[in-house]
Amino acid sequence: MAAPGPDGAVVEWSRADVARLGELARLALPGEALLDDDLASVCFDGTWPEADGRSVVLATADGAGAVALTTRPGFSGTEAFVQLLAVHPDRRRAGIGQTLLAAADRWAASCGAHRLRLAGAAPYYLWPGVDTLWVGAAAFARASGFTVDGEAQNMALPAGARAPTPDGVAIRHVLDDGDAEAVRVLVRSQWPHWLAELDRGIEHGCCVGAFDGDGAPGAAALGFCCHSVNRFGWLGPVGTDPEAQGRGIGGALVGAVCRDLQVAGLRSVEVCWIGPEAFYASLGGVRSRTFTLLTRPVGER
Repeated sequence: MAAPGPDGAVVEWSRADVARLGELARLALPGEALLDDDLASVCFDGTWPEADGRSVVLATADGAGAVALTTRPGFSGTEAFVQLLAVHPDRRRAGIGQTLLAAADRWAASCGAHRLRLAGAAPYYLWPGVDTLWVGAAAFARASGFTVDGEAQNMALPAGARAPTPDGVAIRHVLDDGDAEAVRVLVRSQWPHWLAELDRGIEHGCCVGAFDGDGAPGAAALGFCCHSVNRFGWLGPVGTDPEAQGRGIGGALVGAVCRDLQVAGLRSVEVCWIGPEAFYASLGGVRSRTFTLLTRPVGER
């Protein structure tokens, strides 16, 4: 599909182009260590069908820049989210970013979206927003009419973080159907907005569960922790049944995930979009990144 317009033409990339997108993204953002699997999972497979979502990756004809977009429901209608906007370092300040943003606006309008956001499109996203250290990206966004709509924090945990398993609890990877359903029952009842991420974690073999008693088949799930759902080495979501909190289950779950990632070669584990800061701090976590969430009406330039 071509998306011509007064600001230039772009073409649509398919999942077969994920290696091209990966190479471009790593050149544009060398500190992010983005994997092709991360980009495939979010940019090409990140549509949220439960919300009638749509996704697209648009690129300049020469591949010097690309923008990945998806739609999500908002409080007052459909919103479009920029998952990634990358321009080759040698081609910056040549209008490519504005060309891609104009194409993003046209695509968002075709989806009926009324707002364009530079913010994490939960449940599938690469970042919560625009890192405050990305000064150039923030300046580009402001010049393009975006305004601040919030802030999000990440924390970093040492991969060596560990906590003991409480008595009467079994901690294990969620691999069989019975364990998977037990964890889904818990998440449906407490955090239904995490079901999509949980399913990804289970599918990727990156979910650890806490089970009542000796963990025999059919035991109730008391908690869960996932990693690498959207980004390799990023932790979350994680939750403990409110009736079982205070027993150390959450720490044991996070420790089990940290062990996996340490074995995979990581020294630090990123906790995305933190909630209970004190909990992660008790495990050695520190604030690592701050993100600005930005928005503008579709078509406003």
